[in-house]
Amino acid sequence: MINRWFKTEANKDLIIILALLLLNILPRLIYILSDGFFMDGDEAILGTVVQDVFKNNHFSLFLNGQNYGFVFFEILMGSIASLFFGVNMLSLKISIFIFWLINIVILYYIGKKIFLNRRFAFLAVLLISFIPVWYDWATKARFGYVSAFLFSDLVVLLTLFKKTKVRIIAISLCLLLIYYVQPLYLVVTAPFVVYYFF
Repeated sequence: MINRWFKTEANKDLIIILALLLLNILPRLIYILSDGFFMDGDEAILGTVVQDVFKNNHFSLFLNGQNYGFVFFEILMGSIASLFFGVNMLSLKISIFIFWLINIVILYYIGKKIFLNRRFAFLAVLLISFIPVWYDWATKARFGYVSAFLFSDLVVLLTLFKKTKVRIIAISLCLLLIYYVQPLYLVVTAPFVVYYFF
């Protein structure tokens, strides 16, 4: 029975995804529990916006006093995490890390679709997740980098499937969100979008 469970396709993916998530959580857990765990000034600004949700019942789409820096998703996830952990540094870091973990899952499916092989997809995602800059930035509560990465991953994944009206709408919405969150990520998605539409 257990042997049959391991042989099904969906369960193979589930085991690989759980391994990837575990390999991403454990090293960062060491960082989160260390004395070097801190919040910088930019993260504190985002923290004040999340705090504003609880103190003044004001949910902002952008950073306070600005018409750029679309942080809706960071504030939403930060508010949800704050319900469980309180408005503090840990809840902000966890909220961004949840985006990162979702990215890992999407990247695995992108790799599986491109390489047509679970092992190569696993290794590719592991390589990406162990890039030193992402070790820290996977938990940085900054203005849209990880969420823009998430929407970029969604665009790339959707462009690897057959063209449908629903996918075209989803890709268009993701591109719009990327534009407002962090427009630099449009450069990453451009080749895939051009390939998909032309």
